[in-house]
Amino acid sequence: MIKLEIRILLHFSRLKYSGNYDMLDDDLSSAPLQVTLMSESREERTVWESEEGSPEGTFSVEVDGGRYVFCLHNGAPGGDDMQADDGEQRHVGFALRVTSLQVGDGLGDNKPGAEELKTAELLAEGAKLIEGFDNLADHQAYLRNREVQHRNLVEATFARVVNWTILEAVILTCIATAQVVYLKKFFERRSYL
Repeated sequence: MIKLEIRILLHFSRLKYSGNYDMLDDDLSSAPLQVTLMSESREERTVWESEEGSPEGTFSVEVDGGRYVFCLHNGAPGGDDMQADDGEQRHVGFALRVTSLQVGDGLGDNKPGAEELKTAELLAEGAKLIEGFDNLADHQAYLRNREVQHRNLVEATFARVVNWTILEAVILTCIATAQVVYLKKFFERRSYL
């Protein structure tokens, strides 16, 4: 059963939580998997929640500063006990990034000009691109992890096939030798009769 909580306390007025997750086990159902980001008191509000059973997802949430809990559930959350847990272990890759958002430059009532607005737009688009590249890099890491798991499975299967082939060859050689010896003795006895 997965129950992972990451508690983060940062002293900024506005924070941006972003990240992604991906269930690495292809052979298991992702139905009980659920990912949430909630305020620490848990009764207050859930800031972001994945669809139940979604095997992968990305999120980006702007929140006020404070403590937040990032949870990976192997079942629907329900107090200390997990509900809808099927007892299977699931491997989940995840990334969580926390960045502070600048509230303003503190220049008072001065309104930004066209250059400042364009710069702000470019910075916002650049931040979106960086977040997208980070998510892409995370998913590539998940795929490499899957590849390692599959390669280990293929190597184990290959080793079993080789061992079985060697055992078959030894058994066939023993049977062939026994048949030759038996036939040789059979024909030697026939010649004396």
